[in-house]
Amino acid sequence: MCMRFLSIALILPIIFINQSILGQKESDTKIAILPFASVGIDESTVQSAQAILRLEISAASNWDIASETDVKNAMGDQSCDEPGCAAEIGNRVGASRVLICHLTGLGEKILVHYTLIDATSGTTVLKDNATALIVEDLDTVLKRVAASVSTNKSIQQTAEVNNITANESLEPLRRGSNTLSGFTFGYLFPQEGYDNDDRSFTFDFRVAHEIEPFEVGILLAVRKGFAVNVFGNYLFTRKDICPYLGGAFGFHWVKHDQYDYFDAQTQTYRQDDRHTDGFELTANGGVKLFRTYNFQILLNFAYLVTFNDYDDRATVFTFGLVK
Repeated sequence: MCMRFLSIALILPIIFINQSILGQKESDTKIAILPFASVGIDESTVQSAQAILRLEISAASNWDIASETDVKNAMGDQSCDEPGCAAEIGNRVGASRVLICHLTGLGEKILVHYTLIDATSGTTVLKDNATALIVEDLDTVLKRVAASVSTNKSIQQTAEVNNITANESLEPLRRGSNTLSGFTFGYLFPQEGYDNDDRSFTFDFRVAHEIEPFEVGILLAVRKGFAVNVFGNYLFTRKDICPYLGGAFGFHWVKHDQYDYFDAQTQTYRQDDRHTDGFELTANGGVKLFRTYNFQILLNFAYLVTFNDYDDRATVFTFGLVK
């Protein structure tokens, strides 16, 4: 069973990294971004928004972006906010995708509605919207729109730790907290030492602070005794599914059954005065789920070595909730 947990812990990060690689877009895609339609927003803001979106799509993908001049020449004097005419414009500039975007001012809010069109078939590939509570939040919204368009995902699915909008931070599942604490529990599987015992229940309390792309913290654990560790992990993504690898160093007071033992060298019985406690070194990895929220489900696998007279070594699998 221990080896089964080890296999799962090693395979999960590879799966998620491979999915990320497979999710990359094809390099031969060309997109035409139509001039933004707007209501209640000044022209300078509209022009700035268009420029930001072009830059963000370029950064988020390896797509070719049709020039503004070519798009305007293809449009002529007509305006376009429908899939049919958008597909025609895309064909004229040699683009396989066309993006229509509307900005609507509502008090201090700016509503962003966007539609991605397949120029070949004239069908809608993606349609979604987002809200900037203030104009200063518009660049974050447009970064999310660019990620949504380049990956064909909804605006909600593009959430990352560093691009949560002010509107989303007000939702009941508040995102973006950098300091987390909580409990995890599971089993310790002895590999060496530990009086040759079978698996035992373990639980821990941890406090961590994320310093992108790392997290550092302290862990208090009850596992065949009591342990205190300082740990650090490298976080591979900013997405809701985040694999990580790391390690820890601390001290472990291991519970052992001590009794007199026969010393083969002296051929006498001696009092068991071996040290049960010692420094502990840990290597660990796992997965965080729902990372962009203020709570996370944690699955963690660790291999730990305690430098005491018993040379205790064990694997530990835990899962739990931190927030």
